[in-house]
Amino acid sequence: MCAKSRNVVRVISDLHLGAHWHTKANSNALTVCLEECAMPETHIHSLVIAGDVFEQWLVPYNEAPPSCLSVMQQAAVLPFVDLVKKVIANDVKVYFIRGNHDDELDTASLREVFGESLIIVEGEEVCFNGIRFQHGHAYDILSQPYEGAKKQRPVSYYLSRLAAHSGNMLDRPTVSWLTLSLLIGNRISSTLMPLFYFKPVPLFFLRGVMSIAFKASWSQIKDEQIVLRNGESVVLSEIVSDYADMLYYAKERYGMLRAAAMFRMSMSGNVGHWMRRSPYLLEVAGHSHIPVLRSYMRYKSLLSDGTKAPRTLPTKVIYANSGSFTGGESTYVDILLARTSHEVGWRSYLPPYLFGLEHPHDNRSFYDNYKGEALPVGLAPHTWDRSGSINDPARLTQQESGVAAGTVVPYEVRMVEWRDGGFYIRKAKRVPYRFDPTSFNRRVNKINAYDVAKKAATQFDEDSGHYVGVPVTGPMDESMWERPSVDRQSAENRM
Repeated sequence: MCAKSRNVVRVISDLHLGAHWHTKANSNALTVCLEECAMPETHIHSLVIAGDVFEQWLVPYNEAPPSCLSVMQQAAVLPFVDLVKKVIANDVKVYFIRGNHDDELDTASLREVFGESLIIVEGEEVCFNGIRFQHGHAYDILSQPYEGAKKQRPVSYYLSRLAAHSGNMLDRPTVSWLTLSLLIGNRISSTLMPLFYFKPVPLFFLRGVMSIAFKASWSQIKDEQIVLRNGESVVLSEIVSDYADMLYYAKERYGMLRAAAMFRMSMSGNVGHWMRRSPYLLEVAGHSHIPVLRSYMRYKSLLSDGTKAPRTLPTKVIYANSGSFTGGESTYVDILLARTSHEVGWRSYLPPYLFGLEHPHDNRSFYDNYKGEALPVGLAPHTWDRSGSINDPARLTQQESGVAAGTVVPYEVRMVEWRDGGFYIRKAKRVPYRFDPTSFNRRVNKINAYDVAKKAATQFDEDSGHYVGVPVTGPMDESMWERPSVDRQSAENRM
């Protein structure tokens, strides 16, 4: 297949290979997903592996965690390694982003296992074609290293060690937490945060979540010791005492509103606080294990004179969470890319960074009590991988008229799930552009209405005998787009 017909970026995350969360059904689905990427006729241009791939946290608390290299050489992991090598050999760009569960993976070990062709992202994110890819644990306060603790590990690390011992399969927020998060926003959460400054409250909370992870009462487990990789150990009661002031520390570092948003993210996976400040066309993450495809209205920044500035982009930002391959549920995200016409450029309400004019920064909140902080050492504001961009550098030459010749941007995002022995589209969303009236304003333009009846949103495939999801999008305007060549067959039909 000609490489130029490859116009899809696939994102998978949260495989948790080698742990009890990754089941046999997940393994079968993952094999089908990667085998498609390894086919010569594939439409996949890039594969982004967005963290939590090799499990280093879900080790029983009374056992020492294995080394990074031994984790990747487990018998249960080797089939995945072989498939990724085949994908790379098929001229598909493969990006590897570390998550919180594999944050200790070193570059040397990854190179020894996968070779030099794997693109290892050194940092928390990678961006190309107006899309930001990250794991997402940077928004989760319970998955952040805590400098106030002796070992400075995230508190969720210890919860995972307990869950590995008990076999707890609770790998994502419960429905009750999701419902509560929807009812209580960040502003209300920030007013409740001071409750955690009283030590009995965080102590009660931490003891409760550890008891749930261990499936035993606190009195039974408080003296248990968690064995660390270096041979040292730490007692659960000491851990609870060390992390009792964690939320107060977060408030002092990030500000009340952001700290509340980070705690809300820990409980429910809600990322609206950051998505509304995003300068990107599309944000893709994992971490929460909750497959999501939705849009957020961007906030307006507050200027020094107190007035609100125009939005960074006049359209909504699309947020996609790739879900996971755990607990029997297997999901991933496909991003269809298309090239705009030669008349569409940075003056057509496209981000100027697509044309090399400037690097974006996340919008500051218009709330007075939001505190920004400097980026970590070694992390650029916009980790731009020009080599990974499908845009031809020759087309990115900026002309005096402000017109770029055919820019490749995300056209449509698809949430794909495994069911009935194949992958089917659960939901699809067009990326909105001001120059393409069919891509936004879903309430007015029926051609872009996705909330339709199942019968209207699917088609019956006679070969497989199943209903195959088809996104309800209108025909592309040929004056705006070059039609992407995308295979809509189910995984069963491709095998």
